[in-house]
Amino acid sequence: MVSWRRAFGAAGLYVAFLLIWAVIGGIFIFAGIFMAGTLVSYDPVTGIPKLNLAGAGFGVILIIIGYGLILLGSLATFLKIVSEIVAEEVEMKLRSGA
Repeated sequence: MVSWRRAFGAAGLYVAFLLIWAVIGGIFIFAGIFMAGTLVSYDPVTGIPKLNLAGAGFGVILIIIGYGLILLGSLATFLKIVSEIVAEEVEMKLRSGA
């Protein structure tokens, strides 16, 4: 059975990687919010407002990419840590002959 120390160490490692993925995905999300927020822009010469659908569309795509990075990164980190713990436990059981 996995020790509590190993379990809490793995949980701390997971939280650390989750924060890293949140920062990376958050950068994409904030960039997307700023780009999507420029739906209406003004011509600097005439001052006439115009729609900027390309910027808004690209902003929404960046938001989706950022969310996907957070979701997939956290899931991949969880699966990697769990598989490493299971592999170590199986190896330890096979070595001890239990």
